[in-house]
Amino acid sequence: PLGLARSLTLGVISSLDRYFPESMLPTGAVTGTFNTWIQTDAAINPGNSGGPLVNLSGEVIGINARAITQVGENLGFAIPIDLAKEIAAELIARGQIARSWIGVSWQRLKGLGEHFGVVDDQGALVGSVLSGSPAAEAGLRPGDVVTSIDDQPVAARFEEELPQLQKMIADLPIGRTILVRLVRKGETLSTSLTTRARPTAEARELECRDWGFTVSEVTQERAQILRLPDDKGVLVSGVKTNSFADEAGLRRNDILMVVEGRAIAGLAAYEDLYMSLVAEKRGSLLIEVRRGSLRTYHVLKPNYDQTNGTTPAVESGKP
Repeated sequence: PLGLARSLTLGVISSLDRYFPESMLPTGAVTGTFNTWIQTDAAINPGNSGGPLVNLSGEVIGINARAITQVGENLGFAIPIDLAKEIAAELIARGQIARSWIGVSWQRLKGLGEHFGVVDDQGALVGSVLSGSPAAEAGLRPGDVVTSIDDQPVAARFEEELPQLQKMIADLPIGRTILVRLVRKGETLSTSLTTRARPTAEARELECRDWGFTVSEVTQERAQILRLPDDKGVLVSGVKTNSFADEAGLRRNDILMVVEGRAIAGLAAYEDLYMSLVAEKRGSLLIEVRRGSLRTYHVLKPNYDQTNGTTPAVESGKP
């Protein structure tokens, strides 16, 4: 922590199954998909991420990964060690993690079951379906209540049960055809779908040093988390304080859609455009971004004779 070796903090565990909705770390990686968190008040400071959470018997029970410092003190969260060991074993054996994906965003059923013709502890509610995904091709719709997958009952009455459901799907063999039973407007239906490899959580990133910000590709997973209609454009993943981008009003998580009248299809197209505009030393640029449900316009005025510094480093594991 803060570069200090041989450091130890003490605390108590207040929860073994703390739930956070799927969210993106500053690095752009999605977290909270397959696990709940161990909550501890042992202080977790910058640099602790990846360090062990140890019980009084000296056993590692978790891997410290998150801390909330903006609104409170000593709120730390660790990945349960069982999941960490499972991932480590797969990395050693195969060199990578392969997960199945169907393109569904799930929602807890508590308090909603009677409106969908089921009881709260029978099934999981489909919140959204990503266009072009296996679930969409199989005909799943938002508001469906899935009751079983391959004859295995599923239930997500509480939010804490969502990671377990998502991990069950992720652990299915990629390319496997599964039978999904569901309830739609009181009618029991079934459909088959074939799982695909889960899109990578890590996205390629580009540092726009001359303009003062970084961008990364909009993956299907990011599009789903940010509730975007498609994966067009590039994600503004970091903005340097007092840079030209900062002065223009760009913000992290803006989606860069158009630069100088040219629509951005993806990261590769943006990189080509960025390099050509920098080579021209274009001094005034009109940029169009998607910010939530809004479209906003910004004028970027880089001065290529003035150093713009480097994009600030972002520590992995911090919310």
